Amino acid sequence: MSDHPLTKIELMELREKLRELRTQIFRTREDLADDEKIILQEYDQMKEAEEVVSRCIKEINNTIFNQILTDIQEPKREIEFSIDKSKQGIAELQEINGILQFINAIIQLGGKIILTIGTGNVANIASIVDVRELPRLT
Repeated sequence: MSDHPLTKIELMELREKLRELRTQIFRTREDLADDEKIILQEYDQMKEAEEVVSRCIKEINNTIFNQILTDIQEPKREIEFSIDKSKQGIAELQEINGILQFINAIIQLGGKIILTIGTGNVANIASIVDVRELPRLT
């Protein structure tokens, strides 16, 4: 027996062969019973063999399903990692945006002060500074 597990394709091929075997057992059992060539004990033995093959098929189906789930998990982890990185990037951009808004407000305030000084009305400087208009840095 091989040391490596079967691939999904190999498992599907094996499952198909087992399905064919189960069908063959069923048909043979029914044909022999119809022709009265087997006794009840032999009929039951063939039926049990058919059920064993059915259980093998069910186990193969479960194994295929589990392999598919495993195959899905790695891309899922990669997607979750990318989402986390994107959220971090968005948070950094929001922080930078807040800083830029603050700098923009300071520049506008500086422009108002320079304009006020340029008009010679230095007393109005206090009236143009409204700290409530400055964005908050968080």
